[in-house]
Amino acid sequence: MGQVLGYLQSFATEPLDMHLARFNMRAKASKHVFQVLRLEPRIQRDFFDFFVQLDADNSGQIDYHEFLDRLCLKDTKFMERVFLTFDTDGTGDIDFVEFVIQVWNIVTRTEQMLIQLLFDIFDEDDNEVLSPAECIALLKMIVGRDAGEFDEGNLQRLMRQIDTNHDGLISFDELVAFCKTNAMFIEPIRNLQPVSYTHLRAHETEAD
Repeated sequence: MGQVLGYLQSFATEPLDMHLARFNMRAKASKHVFQVLRLEPRIQRDFFDFFVQLDADNSGQIDYHEFLDRLCLKDTKFMERVFLTFDTDGTGDIDFVEFVIQVWNIVTRTEQMLIQLLFDIFDEDDNEVLSPAECIALLKMIVGRDAGEFDEGNLQRLMRQIDTNHDGLISFDELVAFCKTNAMFIEPIRNLQPVSYTHLRAHETEAD
């Protein structure tokens, strides 16, 4: 874990004592979140260093372009929706508390839970099935704006392939089954589990 901390600290652009002072201030303001998530001080510091790494302009907020650039993510409608799940107060930026909660939610999810996140993002009417329109929106947004091979006809055929009971709707179980043999469709959400937090999870396991 010390190696991860050292790696993240290397991105700091301010003296270490000032960086530590800013961390202490954020930790105090975020105490309730850290307590709920049961994050130890050293893990709290990792979250802060990661946040600073993404906050390129040192504004104390992460905007959409910083979110994409620093995590090397593709600008798609799908990623816009993911960003909105982070930005829970709808300000257009991610503050530190939002960042901690949503990153923790992402990095602690199993693959099936990541698919659930995909499903929930696109189930706009919360009826626990994806309509053809919701599913087509999901497929288009995951593939990206410039994927010409996924025209309307191909998308419709893909929809029929996922909809194994042919009721015109996509259930969560149908989406799970499809993603097991078509892993590319969950790759964008997998990319939100940064390498540093793979180490974080390993550390938590060791601590147990």
